[in-house]
Amino acid sequence: MTPKASSKACSDQSKALKFDVAADDVSQSISKGLAALHETLRRAKRGELIYAQTLLDELRHHIMKADDWLFDRTPTTAIYAKFDARGSKEVLDALRASYGQLEAETIIRAAAGLREIYQRQVSQLHESF
Repeated sequence: MTPKASSKACSDQSKALKFDVAADDVSQSISKGLAALHETLRRAKRGELIYAQTLLDELRHHIMKADDWLFDRTPTTAIYAKFDARGSKEVLDALRASYGQLEAETIIRAAAGLREIYQRQVSQLHESF
């Protein structure tokens, strides 16, 4: 069996496995997402715009992770990097709207928009986990 065929067979067999999310992983992601949001605002207000944008990207990552958990998507190598093909419409719209110029007010507005969707996600995650 070739390595490619072996990999495919392994992938096919693993599709039947159930992927469980630990409540601690959810809690840790929520904490990190909230910290990223808080620091984004602080850094943008201080004029540390590049770092603020990096933190905003971290928040986006936690929003994508929450969307996967809420829609019971199993992370697989094949689709993990293709969030724009699997994400929910509401989250994709919010993420797309959050990109803008490297300006404090733009970053703050983007963070505020992401906060709204993340707040709903956090409530739903608490109900689910």
